Amino acid sequence: MCRDYITEKLERAHVNYLVPLVFNDNIYKHILPPHSYIAVDTFASMAALVDHLKYLTNNDTAYMQYHTWRRQYEIDRTLIVGQCELCAKLVHEQHRVSIRENIARWYGPNGVCTPNYGRTLHAS
Repeated sequence: MCRDYITEKLERAHVNYLVPLVFNDNIYKHILPPHSYIAVDTFASMAALVDHLKYLTNNDTAYMQYHTWRRQYEIDRTLIVGQCELCAKLVHEQHRVSIRENIARWYGPNGVCTPNYGRTLHAS
């Protein structure tokens, strides 16, 4: 679980009318439309999450409520163009360098990532 990491699978899920299942609501709630995904950490237990997923499997109306955002939002398919622009900037702006003296500290428990987040979520 890393701060500022968003999976590239979101667009594919939304294009195919799937409901993305994410671990951490705090990462996604500021960038995705409301009620367009399911966040594991918003459930009291894994059993509650499983019950909700079973409910959605058997209730088309409830499942489709996760797609009501489509009335107000549309998927921006220019992502590929944006990635190409990012690559071009990286190639042309080589003078910008970021050095991490200790990658384990930067990436690790007190850095940008929380190791084993999925294993510890609802562990009790």
